[in-house]
Amino acid sequence: MKDKLIGKVAPGKYVVAVSGGVDSVALLHELKDQSGLELLVVHINHGIRPTDQTRQDEKLIRDLCKQWNTEVQLVELKLGSKISEEVARDRRHEQLKRILKSKSYNKIITAHHKDDIVETMIINLLRGTGRKGLSSLKNNDTYLRPLLDVTKNDIAEYAKKNNLAWNEDSTNQDQKILRNYIRLTLIPKINARNSKFTDEFIQIYKDMLKINESIDKELITLTKTLAETSDSFKRRQTVMLPIEVSFSFLHHILTQQYGIAVDAKMLKQVRNFIHTAKNGKKLNINKNLNLTCDSKTFSFSKS
Repeated sequence: MKDKLIGKVAPGKYVVAVSGGVDSVALLHELKDQSGLELLVVHINHGIRPTDQTRQDEKLIRDLCKQWNTEVQLVELKLGSKISEEVARDRRHEQLKRILKSKSYNKIITAHHKDDIVETMIINLLRGTGRKGLSSLKNNDTYLRPLLDVTKNDIAEYAKKNNLAWNEDSTNQDQKILRNYIRLTLIPKINARNSKFTDEFIQIYKDMLKINESIDKELITLTKTLAETSDSFKRRQTVMLPIEVSFSFLHHILTQQYGIAVDAKMLKQVRNFIHTAKNGKKLNINKNLNLTCDSKTFSFSKS
């Protein structure tokens, strides 16, 4: 059993995403005792679950923050019970980033752990997100994830040892949600056949972190070469790229420059449009971003 879940976090101002579940409560319990940290706990009610359950979460978090002398901000969305997991995730990240910027904090801290890495890798493989999907859960300029080397079992044992209170999200047992099916059914079945599966997937994750770091450096250079302006790029030279390179190039632009979630279907649509669209044609990539082609360039603009 671990006495400590994480190492020392660099001094600074942090937004801490706390759902009320065991992972985020245990993480906050450790962070509150570290010196040099100014914490703002943010709890987001997506408006998906019944009101009595969400109010229990809010009360728990208010009580914990009062007990631990931590500032808290509650955000209520009204997404509805039929909203997809992907949309809920995107809206959550939008809110966290908005608060991060408005409060001038350094980073957002989340409670993603080692089990989340494996689940996310499988989900991204199924969605066709490519190489980036194999290392998407990582620390970066916006997010700090101190629990990535810690298992769910370690977190649960730590919480019990320290007599922490948390709430169980009832939707975590709903296997109509892809992540829950993967966690509750698929991974246990794979582990029954190959007990080293999780360790092997984590090693792939670590390898892909290094590989993707190298590829991303090359993509930054390629982007500068093909850029006409910050939002427009040379069309003919992009069309001439090998297909695998063009997909990586477009993925890099869309995710890094415009911060949108990308899957294989979207990449194919964008690439085909750049290859075939007549001059002046416009493609709505999503509700926030458009793509327009002319004879020499293609350009992105926000809706």
